[in-house]
Amino acid sequence: MRRMLPARRAARRAPALAVWGLCSLGSVAYNSGPMHIERGKWPRRDPEEIARDWAARGFSCDVWTDPPGRRWEDFVHSVDELVTPLDAPIEVEWEGEVAQLEPGDEWYIPRGTRHSVRNTSGRTAHWLYGYKRR
Repeated sequence: MRRMLPARRAARRAPALAVWGLCSLGSVAYNSGPMHIERGKWPRRDPEEIARDWAARGFSCDVWTDPPGRRWEDFVHSVDELVTPLDAPIEVEWEGEVAQLEPGDEWYIPRGTRHSVRNTSGRTAHWLYGYKRR
């Protein structure tokens, strides 16, 4: 049984986005902890700012583009992951819990957590993802 968790709506919508092509590298340690969503962490949704922060925390950063209806089901990684939608909400699921990530939210997924990402927004979604460097 899946349970839908409430989601806070973003105060502002991002403008139409063109091409995203950036990544920063770093090697600062970041403490692994329980899965969590930080609502509205990135109100400006600036990919360069996010990439710098993630690099300082020891994460890679890349952009993913999904057409409407794209589903990524039941992934498990051997490292921690971060996800931040940039311009469209995405639905996420882990351990039977379902939530909507709004642009600017940050989702921390600990290694070994089975999770899914779905573009249910009806439009193309761009989102950043990063993996913890070992």
